[in-house]
Amino acid sequence: MGINKYFLIVCIAFLCDFLSLVFIDFYTNFSRVFISSFTYLLGTMVSYLLMKKYIFTHPTTSKIFEIFSYFFSAFVMSLIIGLIFFTTELLGLENIIVQKIIASAISFTSLFVIRKFIIFRKI
Repeated sequence: MGINKYFLIVCIAFLCDFLSLVFIDFYTNFSRVFISSFTYLLGTMVSYLLMKKYIFTHPTTSKIFEIFSYFFSAFVMSLIIGLIFFTTELLGLENIIVQKIIASAISFTSLFVIRKFIIFRKI
């Protein structure tokens, strides 16, 4: 898997996630903890579709395992991202851009390892 292709797809998914986050935050009164989790899952759907089309084209051990583990890891990460937004808010950091940068750095590195070595490993 090329890190450059992976990075490009993650950037596209991030844009989808971030623009949705800013839009929903601006036009609603919902908590950022919930919005950030929801928009992260939106970005996850975009990344899965793009990664299957352009990066992980080889067969994996099981399609059911692949889809379940991809979205399960995304669900767990969305909870962690919500926790990051909650924690940064508690610490007085309310800048949505800084909050998203912190959350994205953590999710990018951890999910890269999970996706490359567990979910999309070659059979």
